[in-house]
Amino acid sequence: MKKTLLLIVLTLFTVTGFAQKVKFKKGSVLIDEVETYKMKESGSTDVFSTLSGKEFLVISAMSYREEDDIAINVTPKHVYILRFLKSGKIVYTDASQKAMIANVYNDQMVDADGNVDEKKLDEFIFKYNNASLKNKL
Repeated sequence: MKKTLLLIVLTLFTVTGFAQKVKFKKGSVLIDEVETYKMKESGSTDVFSTLSGKEFLVISAMSYREEDDIAINVTPKHVYILRFLKSGKIVYTDASQKAMIANVYNDQMVDADGNVDEKKLDEFIFKYNNASLKNKL
């Protein structure tokens, strides 16, 4: 039993050790302490660009409430809408904004000129899009 518990704990530490650390700091996106993208904030909408200033992504945050018979205090749930500027393609997700930026970075979708690889974008949409969230807004 102790060996099994130890194995589980070690596995969890190993998995969390490989996670990207994303920070938003003064108009910059830092991934593992390295400036990766630029960011302009405007209310609940953020525009992301390459370090050379080529805009490629807009993320808007929205919220909705689901009421049920049991809940007295219903907390809002958040939806992030990712719009890729050149293609116009949209992703609806409830994953955090930082997680989605890490996914864009890890999937190597954007080059230094702000061009988005369409094949990688289609794979990204297939993996992360939750179209049912669109109906809740």
